[in-house]
Formats: sequence, structure tokens, C-alpha cells
Amino acid sequence: MDRDHEEAVSEEIAAVLLIAVFVAAAAVFGLTLLSIHPGSAPPATLVHLDDDALVNGRIVLCHDGGDPLEKGHFQILVDGRDLTDAFTTLEGSGAWTTWTNGEILVLGLESRHKPADIRIVGDGVGEDGSRWLLHTLRDGGGRSPGPTITPPMTPTIVPTPTPSPSPLVAHFAADLTTGSAPLTVQFTDLSTGSPTSWSWDFGDGKVSTKQHPLHTYTDPGIYTVNLTVTNSGGSDILARTGYIMVYQCVSPGITGTYYPTIGFTGTSVQRVDRRIWFADQKANTTSWIMAETDEYDWPQSMIGKQDQFSVIYEGYVIVPTDDTYTFYLTSDDGSKLWLDAVTESDEPLIDNWDYHQVHEMSAAVNLPAGAHRIRTIMFENKGEAVFHLEWSSSTFDRRPVEFFCQGLSGIEANFTVDQIVGEAPLTVQFTDLSTGSPTSWSWDFGDGETSSWQNPAHTYSAPDTYTVILTARNSAGADTASRTIMVTALPVKGKEITLVTSPPKDGTLEGTFAFTVTGPWSYLQVGEDYLPLVQGDRVELTLMGDQKGMLHLAEATITTFEFPDIQVSVNDEVIGAGAIGSGGIWISGYENPTSTLTLSVEPETAWTSLLVNGEIVIEDWGDGHGVVLSALLPDSTGVMNLDLTGVGEVQRAVFYRGGAETYTLV
Repeated sequence: MDRDHEEAVSEEIAAVLLIAVFVAAAAVFGLTLLSIHPGSAPPATLVHLDDDALVNGRIVLCHDGGDPLEKGHFQILVDGRDLTDAFTTLEGSGAWTTWTNGEILVLGLESRHKPADIRIVGDGVGEDGSRWLLHTLRDGGGRSPGPTITPPMTPTIVPTPTPSPSPLVAHFAADLTTGSAPLTVQFTDLSTGSPTSWSWDFGDGKVSTKQHPLHTYTDPGIYTVNLTVTNSGGSDILARTGYIMVYQCVSPGITGTYYPTIGFTGTSVQRVDRRIWFADQKANTTSWIMAETDEYDWPQSMIGKQDQFSVIYEGYVIVPTDDTYTFYLTSDDGSKLWLDAVTESDEPLIDNWDYHQVHEMSAAVNLPAGAHRIRTIMFENKGEAVFHLEWSSSTFDRRPVEFFCQGLSGIEANFTVDQIVGEAPLTVQFTDLSTGSPTSWSWDFGDGETSSWQNPAHTYSAPDTYTVILTARNSAGADTASRTIMVTALPVKGKEITLVTSPPKDGTLEGTFAFTVTGPWSYLQVGEDYLPLVQGDRVELTLMGDQKGMLHLAEATITTFEFPDIQVSVNDEVIGAGAIGSGGIWISGYENPTSTLTLSVEPETAWTSLLVNGEIVIEDWGDGHGVVLSALLPDSTGVMNLDLTGVGEVQRAVFYRGGAETYTLV
């Protein structure tokens, strides 16, 4: 064989050997892949995020069905951080171990900034520890895509969320928060995150869409102000409870009593002035004084002279906000100023007394917002006469005091309650109806509990008769009012039922279930209509005919009420009808349930288990009885679970655990 031929053959052999090496390597790699244990499928779980709760600074995650999630085998990522251990149950417990159907997990946010990215990931099966992406509840743009079913077995790498833009946070301030009616307030928007629209609710039935509105409160009262700001990324709301306090004065101004002597004797004359800003003609025109005055020849028109007189001014000064105020008292001759404690025997805040030329003295004092009694006196002997009263604070420069009120209306305490008789636990809403512009409230509920809120709600846990006392106060005094609340024992309702059948023994449900909402952030979604609910709403859910579906109630919460045709009434008014689907209901608290719900199971030979109050009534593979349960209600533990969906669209069965007024075998 010649040399060229030998080289060609050698090259062919080398190529064959190289191919063989690649084939062998591929076989080993394939064997390695096949030898990896396939593991389990990712859990199939339905979860939804309560967007309304998110607005109020909490992440609320609702388990809507499917597989339970075991703590330690899944993570809740908030903006890329694993915060699973920080979530608690709705009752505030952090000791939960498994998250199952109908249960709620809650996380309070440290700030009002809503997270842009919320994901739930589960343990994967790969050797590298990759995890299954089970749910994306908010994507990186801060959107809530809603609950999704777990995807098939394809490992998904959780991306690192991109940094969020400057968060949209509502904030505002007012130049005045306290004053006499009518009170004009300048509101200033201080929101961050570049809002593009503003919605103000001033608490008196008036609203505005201006960024910096000017609003006048015409009636006395305490008002809560809400600002909602919006941009392309969403919205945020700030509510300031009791932010504006408006008083009803007998009349504005301060009352001055003038005497024709320097010793506050003789026949007096009274008048009302908006401020104390006076100088006689001499002081006003003397070049080295040039004292400003609201009345050129003061007090000539009152007492016919400008020497040898004295004056006392008395009333209330309205302090706009809690702050340190500096008062400036200027006079020729002597003067004094009292605040709150205003008798002659009390120590004056400023003592500028004596015979002297124009002389100023000042003093600083911490004052809470509201009305404060004020008294100032001055005498003039001879020469120039000056009487000025000014003030300043951290929010405004030195200026004459003008927030005067001659007197506050007398206060009369009064209140109403939404119910005076009920079963324990009984939650009562108290509404203040006191007149005279009260500035504080003290409630004694009669069971050892108290409150200083204007309109509190209180829950009585034990049966008894309670006397509730409200004490309402303003600067003019205080008054009390009382009511009696009767709380009765909760009767034992019906029977404890557990009913289980196998296909084809199924059932239907009909009737009405009603309850009163006690928890925040509750809602219904009927078809495409989203219906927010507030505490105190009385809700009726009426099934329009016999239907199949499922419901879940536990510990005074309602998480599932899935039926295809439901009429919804709120406070005796029909507001919607249609299907309530998965995630279509969330009632965070309820009370006073009533029911005409009737579960009918047709006679059919199949496995049937019926327990009543823990006693076996039926437990037989071949039982052919039908069962009728009437007036379904939660059992003694607060649970009512019903599932008529069975194992498929054709093979249906029945599972029920809860209470019932009666049961009948047919």
C-alpha cells in the first residue's frame, strides 16, 4: 500500500473511532438523564390575591382549592424576597404548618408602597434544586393577573425582579385643622410618585379633583379627609381620620369691656373686636412709635377719652394645630395675658404690668389644637396708649391673633346604636349624635372596656345587661348620655352533620343563606360585577332553583360559594344575579347567619356515610336511602363545607360537613 493510501485509510479509521466516542458519550448522558428520579408533580393549587387589602397596606392570599401547600416546601416571594415565615393566619398566628383550601395568609407591609412582584414557588425535582413557579400574583409591573392553575411539569426559573420605580404614595397637609365655622382650609398635595390625577373627599359630602383645593367647612364637626392619587401604574389613598375640627362659636370675635378709670371701675361699655390691635392718636402719629391701629382715635368713640381708662378682653382663642405658640403682648401702660386658667388668682402667661412707655413681652407655650379660654387686661394712665396681641408658631410667622370666639355652644351628649338586643358574641356600632361641637369622647361600654373614638364598634362576648355611658366634652364643659344593651346566650342550633356519598349518588342545593358582614375588605363578584361590602351590610345569597356547586365557611369567614345562578341582595335591595365562581367571594368576618338552604340527596344504591352528632346513622356500601338536610348552618366550630362537584362532570357525589336544623331519610 503506498503512503498516500495508508494515510487515507488511517484518517477513515480515526473518523470512525471519533464517531464511536461521541455515540458512547451520548449513551452515557442519556443513561444519566434516565437515571434521575422523576419526583412528584408540582402541587395543583388555586390562589388569589386580595387587591383591596393591598391598597390598605396588607398582602392577603386566599387558598381557593386544590392541593395543600406544606410550609418549608414552598416560598412566597415579595419583590424577590422570601417572606413565607412572615405571613400569619387571618387570626394572627405564625405557627401554621400547612396552607389548605379556604385558609388565608396575611402579611402587613412596612410601608404604603405596594410590592411590584408577588410569586409563589414550590420545591422542584432537579438535582440543582430548581423550583416550580406555582403562581404569579403580581408581575414585575405591579399588575395582578389573578389566580392560575399550576402548569405542567416544566421547571421554571424565578427571575430576579427589576427595581420598582418611585412608589406612588398619597400624602397631603392643610394650613388649618381647627377653627370656627365657617372654616376655610387650604389643602396641599404632597404625594410622591408623580400622580396625574387627584380625588379629594373632605368628609362633609363635598369632593374635588384639584391638586391643591381650597375648601370651606360651613358646619361644626370633626371631619375625615381622604385623598386618592392615581397615575398610569395604579393608585394610592391616604385617609386622615378626624383631621379637621370645626367649632360652632356663639359668635366670632373677642369681647372687650372698657372702664373710664385705670382701676377697672365705673360704668363699663362693651364691644366685640376681631383682634386686639389698637393705639391712640398720639401713639399712632408720634414718629418714634408709629403704632399701628385698627381704630384711629381709640378708644375715644367708646368712652370719650384716650387717657385714664382700662379694658378687659375675654373669650376663646382657636388654636389650629398642636404646636408651640409664642404670644407677644405690647402695651403702654401695663397689661397681662392669661390662657386656659384665666382668673385673677391664676399665674398670667405674660405679666407686662406697670407704668411704662410702649413695652413688649413674650412667652411660649405648648397648646393642643382646639378652643382655649383667653383673658387679657390693659390700663392707660397718661400719654400714649398702645394695646397689641400677636402670636407665632412653627407653621406661621408673627402676626396679630385673629382666631377669636366669644363663646362655645353648650354641649349635649347623645348617641345611637345599631342594635340593643342580640346573641353573644354581639357587635354593636355606636354613633355619636352629640351637639355643641364636642372635641373629645369617652365611652364606657359597661363590661370594663372603654374607647375614645367618636364612633366606635364594640363586641360583647358574654350574655348580660350592660349600661353604656358616653361623656362628650368641649372647652365649654361636658355632658353624658347612656343606653342599655342586652346580650343573650347563643342557643344551640340544630345538629352536627357529616354526610359522604360515592358516585352516582349526588345531590342538589336550594334556598337562601344570609349573614351580616363584620370584617373589612369583604366583597362579592357576581358574573362580571364586583361588589365591595362594608361592615354592617346584611347580605342574602339566594339559589335560583336546585343547583350543584360548593361552599366553604370556617371560623366566621366565607371563602367559597360557587353556584351558577345566585341572586344577591344587600340591605334588602337586589343588586345582582348570576354565577359566583372561584374567588368570587371573600367575607373576612360575619355574624348572625340565617339559612333556608336545603340539601337533597336522591335515593341511589351507593356508598353512604351519615353521622349525626357523632353517631352513625348510615354507613353502608349498598345503602339506597335518600337524605334531606334542612336549614344548613355552620357547626359548633364554625365550619360548613359542601361539595357537590364529585370526581368529574358525569360522576358526581356528595360531601357535607356542618350543621343542619333537621335531617330526613327518604
